[in-house]
Amino acid sequence: MKTRDALALFVLIVAGLWMWRSSVDSPRSAAGLERGADVEGVARNIPGELRPAPGSAERSALKAVAPLPPRPAPAVEPELPEEEFEMEQPDDPIETGDCTLYLTLVERGSLRPVASWVTLYRLDAPANEFYEHGDQVQARLQVPETGLVIRDLPEDGYRLVVDQIRRAQGDPAAFEVRGRNTQHEVLIDLPREREAWLVLYDAAGRRIERASIQVLPTEARPRWPWEIRWVQGRACKLENVFEEVTSDAVDFGAPLPAAVERVAEAEGFRLTGLRESNSGETRVHVWRASLEGHTSVVVRITMDSEPPERLVGLIAPLDELEESIRLPSGEDVRSFPGSVSASSLARPASQLPPDDPWRVLVVDVRVAPGGYEPLEFRWQPAAGPPGVRVLKLRD
Repeated sequence: MKTRDALALFVLIVAGLWMWRSSVDSPRSAAGLERGADVEGVARNIPGELRPAPGSAERSALKAVAPLPPRPAPAVEPELPEEEFEMEQPDDPIETGDCTLYLTLVERGSLRPVASWVTLYRLDAPANEFYEHGDQVQARLQVPETGLVIRDLPEDGYRLVVDQIRRAQGDPAAFEVRGRNTQHEVLIDLPREREAWLVLYDAAGRRIERASIQVLPTEARPRWPWEIRWVQGRACKLENVFEEVTSDAVDFGAPLPAAVERVAEAEGFRLTGLRESNSGETRVHVWRASLEGHTSVVVRITMDSEPPERLVGLIAPLDELEESIRLPSGEDVRSFPGSVSASSLARPASQLPPDDPWRVLVVDVRVAPGGYEPLEFRWQPAAGPPGVRVLKLRD
């Protein structure tokens, strides 16, 4: 074969191979793969092996043997239970009218004018969109000594809560607001200063004539609306409504006064500075009586009604108590100084037996040394020694 003929044959072979390769990699074949027509055929190829795409007959046979898995159905979200929720209490609209009230406050004994915050209730106010009928706060006002003019009131019955009134007196009676002008004067009793006596006994029933008395901060809390028994509440018509309750915080951050050593008088230790509660707040006066080496006595006098004039307290030896509290090793708790807290609460003499009232009093004990479980118990000294108690180690 001549060189020219051999060259021509080589060209023809190369051209044939190029045309066959082009048919395999043509856009039509690529488009078919994108449409998924030859997915099964390609999937059956051995990796690295080139093979022409199967024809229509072969594709039909492949589909019959290995059909595509069905598309999964979309997941159905489970129905969740309806969530219960609460709404903030809606406003209770205040009705207005054409009446004017001139209000003055006067102390009953001296007939001098008094200034005070007051809450004015409209009695059995009509229902509205959100509330049933009932007593409604018409206004919260500060009445000066010169009195106060309250305008735009509906003609109706009213009642006052006067903050400065003596709690034991009770709230003033209801009154009517009628016509263009109504003048109303309220006679009030102011809280009085009182005093009380504290009698202290030791565990043997002997009166203690000398002790340290510490005045603790007076506790005061506002009078809550639900504590006003005569108020007929207005029920809210809506469901799942909560009422927001706020209160004025009392700051006890001031340093406590030091304990003062006192000598008892014939009636006991005199407790002074007690002021009765008014209608706006409840007052609780607090003292602590102590004697070195003994348990302490806490005195709490609530000034809502007639306070007690005589109280009885018990002071017991601390050594006897500490000796009865043992560690697992057998030694007593005095190896942990300050870990024992023990005090009793003074009680009104009227609630105790007239003879030897100290016998029924008890001491509250709390022991909390580091590394041991806290221990709490009550001890009645008149019944005998406290008895041995063994502390347990913390787990």
